[in-house]
Amino acid sequence: MTYYTYLLMSENGKTYAGQTKNLKRRLKAHNDPDNKGYTRGRKWYLLAAWPFETRYEALVFERGLKVFKLRRRIIENHPRTQILLDRHDINLS
Repeated sequence: MTYYTYLLMSENGKTYAGQTKNLKRRLKAHNDPDNKGYTRGRKWYLLAAWPFETRYEALVFERGLKVFKLRRRIIENHPRTQILLDRHDINLS
């Protein structure tokens, strides 16, 4: 079974890292108006996703993303970042 660690960006430039077996279902859950978690009230876009063979590997990588410096480095260097920023009028300032 494949597990994914993913990085989301909101319309106001905030980021969120998580892991799941089903990316499509999880993104839909984050954007659900009835969502009661941290991601409620914002529109989220998938910035990046990394596949792993085990949940443990996905969790370890997710933990690394939650260290701000690593997340910021990925955001600054990921090719989809500028596309998302432009397409959804997101300002990181």
